[in-house]
Amino acid sequence: MKLRSAILPIIFLASTVNFANAATTDAAASGKPTANAATAVDVKEYEAIKRTLGLYLEGGRQGKSAIMKPAFHPNAVMYGGAGDSMQGGPIKSLFEYIDGHPPATGLNAYITKIEVQNQVAFARIESDNWNGARFSDMFLLVKDSGNWKILTKIYHQYGAN
Repeated sequence: MKLRSAILPIIFLASTVNFANAATTDAAASGKPTANAATAVDVKEYEAIKRTLGLYLEGGRQGKSAIMKPAFHPNAVMYGGAGDSMQGGPIKSLFEYIDGHPPATGLNAYITKIEVQNQVAFARIESDNWNGARFSDMFLLVKDSGNWKILTKIYHQYGAN
C-alpha cells in the first residue's frame, strides 16, 4: 500500500508536466505569441511593444520614415540580407530606403513573438508583400525613459538573389 501511495503523486506530477508541455507546443504551433512563467509580462508592456512595432510597419505601408523613426533608438542598427549577401549599419539606411521607394500598400505582416525581461525585449515579425518581398524581422528592444525603442533590427529576405 505504501508503494502505491508513493507512486500516485509521481504519476500526477508527470501528467501535469506533459499537459503543460502540450499546451505550450500547441500555442507555439498556432503562430500566436506565447507566454509562460519565464516570459510572462504585464499586458501594458506587451501592448506598448506592439505599438512600437506598429510604427515600424505603418511607416513602411505609407512609405514615410518619419512615421517609423520614433520606434527606433537613436543608436539603432540594422543588419541582414538574402542568400549569401549581408549588409548593415546605422538605421538611417532603412529610413533612406523607405523614403526612396514606393509605399508598401499591400504589406501583410504579423507579430509572431514578443518576449520581455524587465527593460529588454525580443520580437519577431513575419511580413509578406513588402513591395513584393517577404521578410523575417527580429528586433531587440530596450525600454528607454519609459518608452520601448528598437535597438537592433535583423532581417532575412526570402527569394532574393
